[in-house]
Amino acid sequence: MRTNLILVGIGATTFLSRVLGQWSEVFVNGSVIFRGQDSWYHMRLVQVLIHNYPNYLHNDFFVNPMGQPPVGYPPLLTYLI
Repeated sequence: MRTNLILVGIGATTFLSRVLGQWSEVFVNGSVIFRGQDSWYHMRLVQVLIHNYPNYLHNDFFVNPMGQPPVGYPPLLTYLI
């Protein structure tokens, strides 16, 4: 029981330090500022998922050009966003 509380405390501390440290850089004047390419890419996946729900993008042609093997990704993060 005590070990579980310690693990939850460590997890909460690391999560809060990660989120609160960048809160003012992401939310500016009522707008969301995406930082880096990954945030834009994941929001694009969310947009594609919304338009094609419940199907998600299995093969992204922006990531891998024609003739290349497909790059798969698990859609859990997209569903959570």
